[in-house]
Amino acid sequence: MEEFYMNTKKPELLSPAGDLKSLKAAVNAGADSIYIGGKMYSARASASNFDLDEIKEALDYCLLRGVKLFVTVNTLYKQNEIGEVVKFIAKLYEMGVTALIVQDIGLSRIIKESFPDIKLHASTQMTAHSLDDVKFLERLSFDRIVLSRELSLAEIKEIKENTNVQIETFIHGALCISYSGACLMSSMIGGRSGNRGRCAQPCRRRYELECDGARIENKDKYILSLKDICTVDIVGELIEAGIDSFKIEGRMKKPEYVAGVTAVYRKYIDSAPSPLTPPPHQGRGTKAPLPKWERGWGEGTDKQTLAQLFNRGNFSEGYYHTTKSKDMMSMKSPKNQGVLIGEIIGYEAKNKDCIIKAKLDLAKGDGIVISTRNGDEVNRTLAQPVLANTTFKQYLEDKVDIGSKVYRIYDAKLENDLKAFYEKDTKKHKINMKAELRRNEQLKLTIYDKENIVSVNGDIVEVATNNPTSEEKIKEQLSKIGNTPFEIEDISIESHLNIYINISKINEARRTAIALFTEKILSTYRREAQKYISDNISEVKRFECEKKITVLVKNLTQFLAAIESQAARIYVDIFEFNDDMESMIENAHEKGIQVFVALPYILRSKNKEKVYKKIFKKLENTDIDGYLVRTYSEYDIIKASKKKKVIDYTLNLYNNNAISFWLNQGIENITISPELNVTEIAELTEGQEIIVYGKLPVMFIEQCIVKNLKGDIACSEKGKKYYLKDELNINFELERECNLCLNVLYNSENIYALANANKISKLGVKYYRVNLKDEDYETTKNILRIHKEALVNRGKSKEISEHVEKMKNIGYTRGHYFRGVE
Repeated sequence: MEEFYMNTKKPELLSPAGDLKSLKAAVNAGADSIYIGGKMYSARASASNFDLDEIKEALDYCLLRGVKLFVTVNTLYKQNEIGEVVKFIAKLYEMGVTALIVQDIGLSRIIKESFPDIKLHASTQMTAHSLDDVKFLERLSFDRIVLSRELSLAEIKEIKENTNVQIETFIHGALCISYSGACLMSSMIGGRSGNRGRCAQPCRRRYELECDGARIENKDKYILSLKDICTVDIVGELIEAGIDSFKIEGRMKKPEYVAGVTAVYRKYIDSAPSPLTPPPHQGRGTKAPLPKWERGWGEGTDKQTLAQLFNRGNFSEGYYHTTKSKDMMSMKSPKNQGVLIGEIIGYEAKNKDCIIKAKLDLAKGDGIVISTRNGDEVNRTLAQPVLANTTFKQYLEDKVDIGSKVYRIYDAKLENDLKAFYEKDTKKHKINMKAELRRNEQLKLTIYDKENIVSVNGDIVEVATNNPTSEEKIKEQLSKIGNTPFEIEDISIESHLNIYINISKINEARRTAIALFTEKILSTYRREAQKYISDNISEVKRFECEKKITVLVKNLTQFLAAIESQAARIYVDIFEFNDDMESMIENAHEKGIQVFVALPYILRSKNKEKVYKKIFKKLENTDIDGYLVRTYSEYDIIKASKKKKVIDYTLNLYNNNAISFWLNQGIENITISPELNVTEIAELTEGQEIIVYGKLPVMFIEQCIVKNLKGDIACSEKGKKYYLKDELNINFELERECNLCLNVLYNSENIYALANANKISKLGVKYYRVNLKDEDYETTKNILRIHKEALVNRGKSKEISEHVEKMKNIGYTRGHYFRGVE
């Protein structure tokens, strides 16, 4: 198994499959490995996906052709789901699945304890975006880390040079605007959680950017939509960086897409120089030595083929060489833009025909899209082929502007050729045969390759009386392995002269040997069932705890109000913590209040030094009580500190195994995911923390949305408030975190739990957190006082009722406390 898993000198090409057709397409197009999801427990719930029988069929198909199969269990699991997920994994383990792709840190611990022989990959949903993140996961015995898409090539090289774990990155397909695993937008606005594989893709919707009530003019409205990534021009550089696995995104794409994209990258990987003997750099990496490969089906270059299969207004190379850029965005439309094939040169109003001049040859069945004057897009399917540099007409009700571009979004010939290509089942396992035929003895047929060998005995070989069986005839019959995963390299015959054996008996021996050889190969990957797996599932731990109010503050005014209100614990953002606050720590301690510093939501290597110095040259020498940890890397940085540590909700804690993992690291307490409802929270280990008030960040965005629309002037603006307004006229505040060069998008409404204080106060949590943003001194004091009275003292005063009514008028959300996520 180990030898099968290890990478060769060139990187692994990892392709997606949402169904069996796509899987076979990927295998036959040259993928080294395939990743799929089950009907349940997968981060692409909208794909067709595979049930257990289909997974086994897919696995056998792959293993017999020397291809690895990874199964995604890369969502977060509630406590009442863990048992069933582990049973599902047990089945995958026994089948011989190569690796599991995981997001849930609690589940990852169960897998390592119960199924140590299966490879464990950290999903990109774990938001590994720095060297320290990777080191942390490497120490947890992950075999591979799928990095956040936002990392640069320089950062990836640094990670490869300083770790021994395998690294996987995305080379083609869709890019999310938010760091994967750190996005709550779809969850908070519609209950469809990206952490549960049900993202509704709110980043592909229309938004206006507003500042202080005024709209920032921009004709293209899809300001959160990124172009797909395409890296064919930099494949050599990615190989030279030492990336172990090249991942194609697209489990929801059709087989033709999977086949076409896989085939292009297979060619480029195979054509690139060996990473052991890289050529000298020529400009940007190794583009020059790569041969230009024209695709074998249809017309056009590789990038045009990729663009025809799917693109959102061309491609970008992602973040490999670009930190952020307007050029990476597809603001005009988030849909497939196709390939430019011509333009409108006239419109016949009488017949309502637009006249199009074609730049490319078009086939019958091609699908084109035409933009009308009112902004609508009209799709048409060609009834006849069209030659390049000729004109043709299409009926159109609405008028169009002369000069408007026309795009082909469906290439009939390409699609048909790709389908014929991937249905050929060309990927075969090479075998050799040896047949021994001696008079009056049984036929002996042996099939072997470099690792496996089987032999079968057949019918008795007779002395020929009049029509001996020739070696040519024997070879002919043995060669008939047609609809099998095998390809014969050589057939050797050792035979007496003048022998006879019935042809049907040769066929029978061949079929038996093929069946045994098939089982021989598959048996090397099957595993014995593991026992006592339920022992590794953590149960709820209950104990009495004194209820307390904690608060996250954004400025000194709120800090002082929190001290005055005697909150049990105050969290202060690391970049807001200043000398004035430090001077107030003693005052806070005199009132029994703890002061913690909240570390950044995202901590890239480029910002590590800034934060590291702040911690070790400043904070460690103060009397702060501890840190609010938001990334794996931050825990790694401060793990040796004697100060207390609290894990924030950003590490996505859904179940008791995840909680137990962190508590075993000496953590004070964890913050439960805001995606769980009260029933689900009640099943978790008591004494933890939940957020009961405040606007939650729903996206962490590497792009600067303001700069994309306003230019460099955005970097010099201070104190301005920006909002994204959606199609329902709902505003989401867009905060520019300039210390980290990061955009943070906040939910439109505050979470507010006091309308259901009776149920919330009965939960076994210890800490109720208030997250402040723009609240002034008096509002802060009032909010903290009301929450303490309602949740800690379980009061039912008129003041509480009035506050609830006031919040109803303002508008709030109960979050997921009484709905949860799918």
